[in-house]
Amino acid sequence: MNVVLSLEQPNGESEKFEQANYGTLFLDEIGDMALTLQVKLLRVLEDHQFQRVGGTSTISTDIRVLTATNRDLTDAIDRGDFRPDLFYRIAGFQIHLPPLRERPEDIAILANHFLKKSTATAGKSIRAISTDALQTLIQYDYPGNVRELENAIESAVLVETSELLQRRSLPLHLLQANPQTDVDAPTEAGPILPLDEVERQTIQHALEVIDNNVSRAARALGIDRSTLHRKLKKYRILE
Repeated sequence: MNVVLSLEQPNGESEKFEQANYGTLFLDEIGDMALTLQVKLLRVLEDHQFQRVGGTSTISTDIRVLTATNRDLTDAIDRGDFRPDLFYRIAGFQIHLPPLRERPEDIAILANHFLKKSTATAGKSIRAISTDALQTLIQYDYPGNVRELENAIESAVLVETSELLQRRSLPLHLLQANPQTDVDAPTEAGPILPLDEVERQTIQHALEVIDNNVSRAARALGIDRSTLHRKLKKYRILE
């Protein structure tokens, strides 16, 4: 069984280890773990045994442990906030994920993933993100990283009343960060475009943002790759 344990709220950690036996235990935000809990974790990782809270019997465990943190654990070690023996026990294979501001090509894919997740939770039928809204999301630098993007989409979904997530529904701080793209200000009314033309422009925009990667563009648009290929042929895009 694969189990997630948030170490910001570590109550019930022994139960999680038991549930994850012969599976994977994901320890989120391990950099926030208290020193007393670090000692217990190190003992479990080294001995492959633990006791339930209040119990007296020893339970064996066979698990794979993955950890994540947004902190520099080497700095935490220097400050005395993280045990070096635990660090070297869990740091056998490290993956550094750059902050979202350094990989803007991922924003469209993540935004559409969070859109599907949020609309399902809110019981709404928002099918896509408008071009203006997506451009605003891409231009923002996300000091709160991926979680800030997810929260922005969740907030926008709650206030959106149409089937297309509009820029005006995004949190105010995102709009203020990119005032030059504000399309909600009064302007002279433009022509009404046919739906086919709107779709064509949306597809072209997605491809431009994701460097003409058809597979990733399809995921960002929320459609199958084969569907996108048919539309590319229909609109004679990338010929």
